[in-house]
Amino acid sequence: MSSSSSTTSSEQESDSEQENPFLYYSALQPETAENVDCYEDAGLHPVHLNDILSASDNGRYRILHKLGSGCFSTVWFGQNLDKTHPGHRGVAVKYIAADQTGRSHEVEINKYLASRSSEDTGFQNFALCLDTFQATGPNGVHDIIVSEPAVLLRDLIYADAIEHLDDRLIFQQALSGVGLLHTHGVVH
Repeated sequence: MSSSSSTTSSEQESDSEQENPFLYYSALQPETAENVDCYEDAGLHPVHLNDILSASDNGRYRILHKLGSGCFSTVWFGQNLDKTHPGHRGVAVKYIAADQTGRSHEVEINKYLASRSSEDTGFQNFALCLDTFQATGPNGVHDIIVSEPAVLLRDLIYADAIEHLDDRLIFQQALSGVGLLHTHGVVH
């Protein structure tokens, strides 16, 4: 009588996982992996850490960390190198894809809201636009929006960083911000 060894499929999977040196790829979430096809002609601008952008009005920004990406834009955390604006040292820098430049109303809406009174109810719930300009790169001309950095509520929830906050307060601030948009004729 010969002895045979049998393993269950779960044991086989765990054995193959242990042997797979590239197992960490399975942990990547589709929303965190960037689509490199978006970096083609008329697409996204390739940005590198420590790149320095120069705006037309002598604003200069150093790229420090990627905050997010999609096929229409990438958003980076940057440092405002302009010493005349000490209150806005940390900034969010949004590069809009070249094929969306001039087609999106995002730049105009950001400029419009930035020009309104900051004393309006709800205004404190917005990351204000600080600068807009265009940059030319290997994939075309890109609109760039520089704003105050903001944190996504989703990221705070996942990090358990807001467990002490009242849900009603968050909802009130969101409604206040939407109300401000509507007051100024902007519909989101």
